[in-house]
Amino acid sequence: MRFSRTLPFPAIAFVLLATETSTTTATYSDTSAVHGTVYYYRGTAVNAAGESGYSNQKASSSNSGRIIRLEGSARLLGGIRLR
Repeated sequence: MRFSRTLPFPAIAFVLLATETSTTTATYSDTSAVHGTVYYYRGTAVNAAGESGYSNQKASSSNSGRIIRLEGSARLLGGIRLR
């Protein structure tokens, strides 16, 4: 799975943050998030057949210095869902 993020305004290109090698679930902790800044995250599933379409987007911000943690789960019929 691949995780990427962008800032909400102005809308700029998503930046790849990490590639995880899990086949069904993966987690990523964004330790570079700036306190109080809202980010939009998305993911893709990757296997030998190629890369899926993008997951849902998840908006999150780092509050009180917390790390933003994402979890992606591959779905049976393709694609992934961020939680």
